[in-house]
Amino acid sequence: MNFGILDLEMTCDGKQVGKKFIDDGRMRHFLREIISVGFIVTDENFSVKKSYQNFVKPARNSTLTEYCKNLTRITQAEIDGGKMCNEVFGDILKICRNFSVEIIFTFDRFDKAGILNSARFCEEAKEPSENIYAVAEKILDVKPIILSAVSSGNKKRLSLSKIFQMLQIEIDATKHNALNDALTLCKICKRVNFKIRRI
Repeated sequence: MNFGILDLEMTCDGKQVGKKFIDDGRMRHFLREIISVGFIVTDENFSVKKSYQNFVKPARNSTLTEYCKNLTRITQAEIDGGKMCNEVFGDILKICRNFSVEIIFTFDRFDKAGILNSARFCEEAKEPSENIYAVAEKILDVKPIILSAVSSGNKKRLSLSKIFQMLQIEIDATKHNALNDALTLCKICKRVNFKIRRI
C-alpha cells in the first residue's frame, strides 16, 4: 500500500525579531492561502517513491509580506510564476492515481483548513476548485497518532521540528520548505511507526 504525505506553505504575516519569527495573529488562519506545495508518495515502510513540489499563485492576495518571504524564503517572482491552485492539486491527483494513493498524511488540522480556504478563494475568483476538494477528501491528520507515541508534558504545542529533535533525527534540510517538511514528516512517521510496532 502506498501513502501520500503533503505539506503546504501559506501566506502569513507576523513579527520578526532577529532570526525569530512570531506569528502574532495579524493574519487570521481563515485568510491564508497556499503558496507552495510539497508532496511525496511512500510505501508502507515509508520509503519515498515519488516527490513533487510547486509554487502556487494565490487567488485572493498574491502579494507576499516581507515576513512571509523571510520565513519561507519564497520570492515574489516564484509566486508570480506559480501555477493556479487547482492545477497543482490536479498534478497531485494524477500522482495519486498513478501510485494508487487513497490516503494523504498531513501534520495538524491547519493543512486541510488551508486547502479548503484556498478552494473557497478560487471559487470567489471564478477559478476552478474541483481538484482541491478531491485532494482534501483524502487527507488524514496524523498529528494525534504521532503525539500519542511521543513522551511530552505539553504535546499539543509540539511542532514538527520539535518532534524531530525529540526523536533524535538529524535535520538535513531547510525548515518552512514544503517538500522538505513533507520529507521530515515521512521520517517522523517511519520512526513513530517503528515505536508503535515495538509497544
